[in-house]
Amino acid sequence: MRSRIARAVGEGALAGWVSGAALASWEILLNQDFAQGMLRLAAGRLVLPALAGALLGILASTAAEILLILAERKGRRGAFLGIALLGLAYSAAVVLAAGPFRQSLFPLKNFSSKALSIGMFAVIAGAPGAMLLGRFRGALDGTAGGGAGGGRVGRPGPRARAAWCGVLLLALTASLGWALPWIPSGHPGNGLSVILVSLDTLRADRVGVLGCPRPLTPILDDLAREGTLFDQAEAAAPWTLPSHASLFSSLLPYDHGARWEHRPLSPSIITLAEHFREAGFRTASFNGGGYISAFLGLSQGFEIYEEHDEQKEGGPEGIAAAALRWVRSVGKAPFFLFVHTYEIHSPYTHGEFADPSDAGRLSGTFETRDVLAVQRGEMVLTASERRYVSGLYDGDVAHADRVIVGLLQTLEKEGILDRVLLVVLSDHGEDLWDHDATRSPGHGHSLYEEMQRVPLVFRAPGVVRDGARIRTPVSLLDVAPTVLALSGLPPDPRYRGRSLEAALRTGSEPDPAPILAESTEYGPDRFSLREGDLKVILTPAPEQANAGVHVGARPLEVFDLASDPMEKRNLSRAMPPEAAKMLEVLWRRVERVFRPARGKEGIQKLPEELREQLRSLGYVQ
Repeated sequence: MRSRIARAVGEGALAGWVSGAALASWEILLNQDFAQGMLRLAAGRLVLPALAGALLGILASTAAEILLILAERKGRRGAFLGIALLGLAYSAAVVLAAGPFRQSLFPLKNFSSKALSIGMFAVIAGAPGAMLLGRFRGALDGTAGGGAGGGRVGRPGPRARAAWCGVLLLALTASLGWALPWIPSGHPGNGLSVILVSLDTLRADRVGVLGCPRPLTPILDDLAREGTLFDQAEAAAPWTLPSHASLFSSLLPYDHGARWEHRPLSPSIITLAEHFREAGFRTASFNGGGYISAFLGLSQGFEIYEEHDEQKEGGPEGIAAAALRWVRSVGKAPFFLFVHTYEIHSPYTHGEFADPSDAGRLSGTFETRDVLAVQRGEMVLTASERRYVSGLYDGDVAHADRVIVGLLQTLEKEGILDRVLLVVLSDHGEDLWDHDATRSPGHGHSLYEEMQRVPLVFRAPGVVRDGARIRTPVSLLDVAPTVLALSGLPPDPRYRGRSLEAALRTGSEPDPAPILAESTEYGPDRFSLREGDLKVILTPAPEQANAGVHVGARPLEVFDLASDPMEKRNLSRAMPPEAAKMLEVLWRRVERVFRPARGKEGIQKLPEELREQLRSLGYVQ
């Protein structure tokens, strides 16, 4: 018995080691980056899974051997019954692993070639199968002591041994044959990879091709001329978390629920990244964390979700470098990449477009403490000091263009962008004393155009019309369905946005559609509806103080953006007939989602590291 147990331990360790090492090395084989793979091996990222597999193999093999020894004591029939039970258990495990649990156990199959998937699955399933054959061999050899049936279990003849081995191999083959159809036969779609870039806090009027007279975004301007530019793109929310959640889910903030730091995006919501990962794309994000942290649910669907603290790192250069390395490593495999930066967000640190003579009491940068001092009323800036702060903001815009959009320029030179659908946008803008002096500079407190109008550029050679300019207002809710359509993936019927594929392919104007936005981080929640140039803003509870901040708000505002683009003349007292109809639609939305949502919500405590990062950005005090 001791020799059988010792053999079981050895064979189990070997089988488990092989399975664990195969699973851990799958990513290295996918990336075809063996230098990086050796570094991971040295760091233990490959050794530890193999050791864990070996331990599990020892336990499984030893348990199987003990079961067979006990079964043999019931005689020949007991031994055969034990063999049959273990064979059935193994087949059931293979079926379950390749069926209901394949997504959890083998996530890399989604972006692996069929040949590699079959090979790795055969190794991972075959090693335990070989281990079981070793256990069955011991039982068939009849080396156990006598049992209740009297005497030893006799050694079967050659025909019986061949028959049993044939049955076992047939069971293994049948199990693998059932599993193989679950392995994807190739990558769906039309061969386009996707790069989605979010330049947090970028106002539309700071982009050259959208009318900015200063040369802040020359690289983005060139990319926009090579693709299609949307003149009037509107965010779904005026601050980072709900706007990005809407971008990924194509749902409004009150529908996806991620409106506060204690309400992460629900795992039940299928994100854009999840669609690409399920379709067989490599998925990764390199971002500034904070309000798009994985803790808040935005990492759903990403194989890699790498968060950077740009203030500690001194800027977005680390994000750009990491993204570039990853894109190069995946080779020709289709991928979905999301890149995000807070560089334009306060604090403002680049003074190349700020006039030093305007600085007044301010230093060379405008830090988070300065923003808070202004918002608390502890420091009232003069007109020239405001110009200086706006100039610093412009400098940050220019730096983001050089670094993050410059990354795209590098990919273009390397020919990678030739097979990529590129989307560049911002999640919201910034109030720079356009409407609210007490919350400037800042965002999240209103739904005016300086907050809601953002840049939106699509580029894909041979797919997206180059040099086109779309003037019909669109929503960032339209981005997810449009990206799926242009990538050749099936639509998601749960999306609220619409696909703009036809407009992008032909350069023609899409049909007008109503555009909704909602939710605020500070002050009362607001709801807006835009149809053409008419815009209605409804504030159902003006006394509300989100985040403990009171912001003055009028219950109803109506603007004609054609004649009043700065939203200075409220037409609510002499409302156009079309606006009255819009108000009715908006009020139905408010009644459906706002009043039920005002109940008390459970608060999930933020990790201290994330809280510190949000504090550095001026959100948490």
